[in-house]
Amino acid sequence: TLSSDHRIIDGVTAARFMADLREALENPEVLL
Repeated sequence: TLSSDHRIIDGVTAARFMADLREALENPEVLL
């Protein structure tokens, strides 16, 4: 779960960050 201040961070940006983070955690080889 991610909480963000929508006055500063757009919800789309937060959702994209969470999707990228999930991808990196599921496939750690992409971090290399």
